[in-house]
Amino acid sequence: MGGTVIPHPRGGQVWLHGTDTSGNPVKLLATDAGLLSVEFSGQSPFTIDIPDADSGHVWIYGEDSGNDPVKIQATDAGILYVTFDGKLDAGEKMYGYKDIVFESASNTSIPSTSYNLVGAVVPSGELWHITQVCVRYVGTPPTSLQTLAQFTVGGVRVAERRTITSGREYPDMCNLYLNVGAQMICRVTGGTIGDNIYLIYCGTKQAV
Repeated sequence: MGGTVIPHPRGGQVWLHGTDTSGNPVKLLATDAGLLSVEFSGQSPFTIDIPDADSGHVWIYGEDSGNDPVKIQATDAGILYVTFDGKLDAGEKMYGYKDIVFESASNTSIPSTSYNLVGAVVPSGELWHITQVCVRYVGTPPTSLQTLAQFTVGGVRVAERRTITSGREYPDMCNLYLNVGAQMICRVTGGTIGDNIYLIYCGTKQAV
């Protein structure tokens, strides 16, 4: 088992969930500052200062399902480290929430019968999690509308419509992660020059 990627750590921190000896929920947070925060069910969290923490790190000890020792460290830097039976798994940076994605693109006079409407490019330092796309075509109905995610190498089709009504919105749910340089595309096939095409998509931005 490798380092774990957690999509939405709160404020760059990771709370480790478990139970006390009575089965009540407990949350633990170990930070780079050498602090251990503990939150019992229904109570406000309290913090323990551990003065002799190893270089400011706090490890939480436990066992895996085979009763072998496991160490877990969650840091303020958004990194989760796991050690199984004395073997350290490399820490992986987690994707922290940064902002929402709400992007749109349009062309009110497409220049050809086959046309790609291209959305914004994902910038450096961000990962976009796209959860919904919506397309709308105004004019003589085309043969098809395809929504695609285009990466720096290759792409993937998200949705396709072949029965199209002018002016109608066609929303689709999805679960896409767009890395640096990727973008959303609406591909028109069999359109009419001068017609209108619109693309909207939304989700969340994550700092990487």
